[in-house]
Amino acid sequence: RPKAWMMMSPPPTPPQRPMPTFRSSSRSRAAQFARWNEVRRRTGYRSQFEADIAAALEGTGAAYESSRLPYSVTTTATYTPDWLLPDQCILIEAKGELGKADRDKMQLIRQQYPHLDIRFVLQTPNAKLTKTVTQADWCEKNGFPWCKGPGIPDGWLKHRPGVRSRRAFAAATGTTPHEQQKKRQKQ
Repeated sequence: RPKAWMMMSPPPTPPQRPMPTFRSSSRSRAAQFARWNEVRRRTGYRSQFEADIAAALEGTGAAYESSRLPYSVTTTATYTPDWLLPDQCILIEAKGELGKADRDKMQLIRQQYPHLDIRFVLQTPNAKLTKTVTQADWCEKNGFPWCKGPGIPDGWLKHRPGVRSRRAFAAATGTTPHEQQKKRQKQ
């Protein structure tokens, strides 16, 4: 006699993904994935347990995985700039490659510290991030001054920050430019 879950029609089978490969000898994991794939192929559900629940819910109008709910993940991380120019209240970030994770991080920092003066020294400013956007284009679009390294423009070194910039620098680094200068003199 067939079980109740076998009599109900399963939801459409999602496209099959290739089985992941593992570097180490993990035959037990590969075997487990094979078992899961077999259950999904046979029942249309991710596990035998889900198939049994579907049988219990048959006729109730319950829908299987019919909605996706967005949710937020909040994490706290720290950012360590490559160099601080305390007299100028400038943070310098040196980048050979400006990857997606770095771009996202810098945008988050810009959102949280809008008055902080962060500048990029790019090794390859004309390197493409997309078909049409270079590293330099991205910096300009997102409000980050940049230069081609390894040199630093004299204008950056002669920069005199305003009150807002000094406050942002102190809030972000936990010190004032004067305290930073004292630290350097002690070293």
